[in-house]
Amino acid sequence: MGYTLFNRVGSGGHIIEAALHLAEIPFELVLLDSKPGTPLPETFRTTNPWRQVPTLILPDGSTMTETAAMLIDLATRFPDKLLAPAPGTAAHGQFLRWTIFASIDVYEAMLRYNYPLPMRPQRMRLENRRLRAAHVGYWCLSKPWVMLSMLWVQS
Repeated sequence: MGYTLFNRVGSGGHIIEAALHLAEIPFELVLLDSKPGTPLPETFRTTNPWRQVPTLILPDGSTMTETAAMLIDLATRFPDKLLAPAPGTAAHGQFLRWTIFASIDVYEAMLRYNYPLPMRPQRMRLENRRLRAAHVGYWCLSKPWVMLSMLWVQS
């Protein structure tokens, strides 16, 4: 059994799809017929009880969620594919930092922008997004591997 990636348009799964392609890891892509902001099919609950995408089924049959965790796991399993800097290096620490930052802070900012809270003023959302994007964008210019961990933010 190989890798199976469950995804839908607009989810962060395309970063995992990109990593699998870059590492030349064989996988099956299952695109779910569901738009962002709508529930995934009830039948998907048997694959992932939380019904969230992306979902990666590993070769041993176990299920993995969370884009950052999947990316770190693939980089660890396939170090020769250079999905991330070598563990134990300062660059690897930065890879972990920015992957987690993108997963938590940038993704959260994008969620707040696309699905605003009723009490939050529009200007605050826009300023928060611009500040984070400028900070991340500036740093990413000199770190090519960070762009891999940031691809999912672009959609």
